[in-house]
Amino acid sequence: MKTVMSLFVAQMAANLLSVCQQEFCFVKFYVFEDGEWKSRTNQELEELSKGENIGKWIKGQRISWLGHLERMEEDRMPKKIFTQELEGMRRTLKWIKGKRISWLGHLERMEEDRMPKKIFTEEMEGTRRRGRPWKGLREVERDLQVLGVRRWRELVIDREKWRGIVRQAKAHSGL
Repeated sequence: MKTVMSLFVAQMAANLLSVCQQEFCFVKFYVFEDGEWKSRTNQELEELSKGENIGKWIKGQRISWLGHLERMEEDRMPKKIFTQELEGMRRTLKWIKGKRISWLGHLERMEEDRMPKKIFTEEMEGTRRRGRPWKGLREVERDLQVLGVRRWRELVIDREKWRGIVRQAKAHSGL
């Protein structure tokens, strides 16, 4: 009998397992069966998943568990914990986006000869290393568009208006 706790462990272990797919890596995975915790190795998990990629199998289990969680009654403890954590993550994300908008205002008001302003506004020479492109200003500008802010470079000069925009961003549910 698997419990919700084993699924929480599965979620936490998924990142480890996706990194540790090599033969030399030995990761333990615990499942609650027959009234006790039993450890499973990558090989045992692979046998349980019928040869599928263990990372994909665990992700599938997570999606299945989320469906179960969604159908769960509101007063059940796993549902309460998950919704509280989700709400906490939403608040944190709003706070971060508000801070980014606040920093953008600070940066825009800076004198032109200050180093952060130079780094932000000038083009860098050479090529950027491989990987996800840096979105920086575009992402913050998109957030401002969602808020309905036009001509932000003009609004940034008035600190009180800009503080109001930052407060609005922290309270906005669509960011």
